[in-house]
Amino acid sequence: MTGTRKSLRERIKDGERDVLQKQAYVDRLNAQLKEITSAEETRRKIITGAAVETYARKDPAFCELLRRIRLEGVTRDCDRQVFPELFPDAPIKSAAAQRPMTAPETTETRAVPS
Repeated sequence: MTGTRKSLRERIKDGERDVLQKQAYVDRLNAQLKEITSAEETRRKIITGAAVETYARKDPAFCELLRRIRLEGVTRDCDRQVFPELFPDAPIKSAAAQRPMTAPETTETRAVPS
């Protein structure tokens, strides 16, 4: 099989294209890693919060410490709305903020077996 050999410039251009493709691949992998890491961190925070609240129900002194931590550490109005027992004067931004979070409603209707 005879063919024309690529010139040095063409090989450089091909190499640069390959580098760009590899960099795009690495960028996608880094984005996936960041998403997974963020999800894991969120999950750890939720589990830690649940453990702390469970312990606070068992230990009145710790419950008081947690109350003081929340009073001092929760500073944003949108976060204070989550603790109306601690921050009764926190402004309510909208009606949506007052509703509990629920699964979205679907418009599907299903037949009920008779």
